[in-house]
Amino acid sequence: MIRKSVALACLTLLSACLAAPVITTAQQGKNLTVRERIDYPDLGSVTEAGLGEEMLRQGTFTEVEGIELPQLNRIDRYTLSAGFYPQIAEDKDYTYHAFRMNRSRTGYGHIGPARTTFLSEILPAPSAIRAAKSRQQTCVIVRDFLSSACDTEKPYKQVTRTQLTQSDLQQKLIYEGRDGNRIRIRYSETSGHYARPEFSREEEYDLGQSDEIAYKGARIKVLQADGTVIRYQVLSKLTGW
Repeated sequence: MIRKSVALACLTLLSACLAAPVITTAQQGKNLTVRERIDYPDLGSVTEAGLGEEMLRQGTFTEVEGIELPQLNRIDRYTLSAGFYPQIAEDKDYTYHAFRMNRSRTGYGHIGPARTTFLSEILPAPSAIRAAKSRQQTCVIVRDFLSSACDTEKPYKQVTRTQLTQSDLQQKLIYEGRDGNRIRIRYSETSGHYARPEFSREEEYDLGQSDEIAYKGARIKVLQADGTVIRYQVLSKLTGW
């Protein structure tokens, strides 16, 4: 079951807060990020999981609107890397986008320091990246949106990207194998991309006593299990969030 709720329009994972354009009343109700709920697998379904794989996962992830630059783009003295630039605002003609100041392993676009040709002085960091809605035009906005430099040759496309933010919590049950009649199940929690080891637990269950196992409200009927694969049916889901 998918459930949507409004998330913050600014991304908490950005390395620095950027100035944003004034948004008109017509745009104030637009959600630039949407939180989706993940609930795997479906209740009552028969599923298999291998050793170390997730048997059950619940929580949220975030969908973010933005633009994707497929290649590097040099605009004036600023160099925009290839990557994803999350949207922070829009008006009638343009969308406005944030960026990283340093390289990112997660595919986010970044803009390194720019210098003048005279005395090699460092230029002020841009306030945002602007993309035209009706034509191909990418602009670097500087000095609190008072000036800009633009390019109309390098392409970009509007995309929606799935990501994990600090606000996205997930809980999982993971199959850890079988020894005799006993199977091991590990419970784990994550916040964004970061594990929460203080909440991690490993439990053992004796299939000789019962073919049903339970943890934190979840009930699972074990249909078949060996040292590498478990086949099971979810009777109820995890609770607590």
